Parts: sequence; C-alpha cells; structure tokens
Amino acid sequence: MDEELIEDVRKVLKHFSDAAEEGAVVLVEGPRDIEALRMLGFTGTILSLSHLDDWVKANPPPRKLILLMDFDREGVEIVRRLEKRLTAQGYRVDTAGHKRLMALKMVGITTVEAMKNLAGLQQRGE
Repeated sequence: MDEELIEDVRKVLKHFSDAAEEGAVVLVEGPRDIEALRMLGFTGTILSLSHLDDWVKANPPPRKLILLMDFDREGVEIVRRLEKRLTAQGYRVDTAGHKRLMALKMVGITTVEAMKNLAGLQQRGE
C-alpha cells in the first residue's frame, strides 16, 4: 500500500485524537466503525448515529462533532445532511478528516469498518 496514504491516515487519526482531547466527539455510522477506529488506536469518544439524538439532547452546542461516515455515495450524503443539520443547531462540525480519508477508495477501502485492515500496516510502519 502507498506509504503516503498510510501516513495521511495517521495524520487524520492524530487530528481526531487532538480534537478529542479538547472535547470533540467522532460520529460514525455504527458499532463496527467504532471497533475499526479502536483497532487503529483511537481512544477518544466515538458516537454512533443511533445515539446521536440522545447525545444532542444531553450536550448542547457549541460542542464539536467530527463526522466520519463511509466513503461511498450514501456516506457522503449522510455527511452532507448531518453537517447542515448540526451546524444549524449550533454545533461545530468537522468534515475535513472524512474528506481526506476519501482517498482510501483508491485502494478499495470504501467503509470506515474496512479501515481496520490498516491496523497492522500502521503498526508495522508499512
């Protein structure tokens, strides 16, 4: 796999970790996405879409949410809708990492869950 792409994944995960230390929450589609991020070493708060409404009720703006949906057409559409909705509600929404990770489609990774396959490569430095 392209070393530059692996390095970019590392940088994005570092950005997520830094933001999480400041209180940001990463929002993903489901539990397998959470598992994948944990396998990649992310230790911050991760929230799945099914828990978003309850989280919003308990966490008023201006909390920061990092949107990380799948890299297919449906995931991009979910990001677009959520960014519009959450921004209108006063939340700070970060989609930069999702946009950067869209490059993973070039190597056949189209879901957040599939990113777990990068865990070994990251640890070996490949």
